Amino acid sequence: LTLQLTGSPPWSLLYSDGTGTDTLTHITASPYTFPVTPGVTTRYVIKNVTDTNACMMNKGGNPADAVVTVAVRPQPTAGFTATPDTVCQDGAIAFKGLGNGSGGAAVKWVWDLANGTVAAERNPWKQFKDSGRFAIRYYFFNAQGCSSDTVSKDVMVFPNPHLVLDP
Repeated sequence: LTLQLTGSPPWSLLYSDGTGTDTLTHITASPYTFPVTPGVTTRYVIKNVTDTNACMMNKGGNPADAVVTVAVRPQPTAGFTATPDTVCQDGAIAFKGLGNGSGGAAVKWVWDLANGTVAAERNPWKQFKDSGRFAIRYYFFNAQGCSSDTVSKDVMVFPNPHLVLDP
């Protein structure tokens, strides 16, 4: 959560996450960001802010608590296909990004296509110059900025045959 604080630093902050009340002290910068990592959707209530002069938010009268709800969405699930998944040396494989966006369509794709090749499009392809087994890794970000899990699959590139003639 990021808070814009006024008054004179340092500040202290009293807040609740619904399971208890916590105090943050010695806040010296504004805006101030403190990380929250709820496992479920959580309502955070800022109960009080006090600055170095003992001036308080909501001093006197009925407090108008500041409320922020942090929504926790399920992590998107990545998947992809490789067509074909085996080729001969110098062959090309087309990759198709799949997965469920869990709250938003995929908007950014991240591919590791082996041997230092990366791609940022949804459906890349790669021509494999070397033979061997190559691990392809893929994940994406949805419209809410959530990262999917990373999925990995191997593709196989067979060496081209060589003909050796004896004189």
